[in-house]
Amino acid sequence: MDFFELSCLLVITACVFYLFYRKKGERKISDFVSKFPADKIKNKPTEQVHYDVAICGAGPAGSTCAYYLAKLGWKCLILEKKKFPRDKYCGDAVCKTAIEILMDMGVYDQLIRENKAHVADSGGLVSPGGLSYIGRSKEVLGEIPAAIACKRIHLDEAIAKAAQRMGADLREEWAVNEAKFDNSAGLWTLYREGATDTFKARVLVCADGAPSRLGTQLGLITRPPDSTCSRAYVEGRTHKFKADGVVFYNKEMLPGYSALFRHPNDELNYCVYIIPGNPKVTPNDLKYWHDYLQTNDPNISRALGGEAKIERMNAGWG
Repeated sequence: MDFFELSCLLVITACVFYLFYRKKGERKISDFVSKFPADKIKNKPTEQVHYDVAICGAGPAGSTCAYYLAKLGWKCLILEKKKFPRDKYCGDAVCKTAIEILMDMGVYDQLIRENKAHVADSGGLVSPGGLSYIGRSKEVLGEIPAAIACKRIHLDEAIAKAAQRMGADLREEWAVNEAKFDNSAGLWTLYREGATDTFKARVLVCADGAPSRLGTQLGLITRPPDSTCSRAYVEGRTHKFKADGVVFYNKEMLPGYSALFRHPNDELNYCVYIIPGNPKVTPNDLKYWHDYLQTNDPNISRALGGEAKIERMNAGWG
């Protein structure tokens, strides 16, 4: 063995001994005292994350707003005070323009496929003078119908979930109690009713219905709603209604009106709308007109027939 080989062997031996004894005396992470004990880490404040927009109310307006903003890349928060599925008293009719939006969102096909919406092909009106007209929308409009009937318990949830799939953060059972704007930070802080948790957002959208508690608090709404509607479902195959949807204009309650809309499984929605403009008809008269038209309007009473099974009246603000 020459001098070079002997030198290499000695170097290798020395390295082996060094690594062996270094490893033997090496300390583990657990041997060190933590600079941040677990209790301090747990209570360490985290940076407050804010949203681009907070939308209060996951009805059709709020959820549609969230869907398209999320589609544009906005960080959206939807706050809904109730848990889906939840009901809303309404006439349940969705017009052509809204149908086109539902199609764009992928909601229309879902509702039809799940038998939660009925396409209105034959429909029309009865004028204040008693003249009536029933036509077929497909002959004129083609594939996009003039209207569909869909219960709000189905419609609202479908749109909210579509917004959620698009990326919006949907929080159910999160009732907004108050909203405050910080001018220095440029952020809204939303406070939850009966709790201490909050959210922050750059933009606030009040989509919590006609009475809009939040909009009233912020001074955006200065008077209570002055329109109201009734709703009563009629059991399928107990009535004599032949069309898909008809609006009835009784001259005594104009500009208000009543309507019958057909749902899947031959179920009907009988509804009455009171609209401001007639001093003789106020929201307090809703129950009277709902009952009166069933039996005294010849067109409505004939459409319902004498054996129609109608649920009790429900009412909501328009």
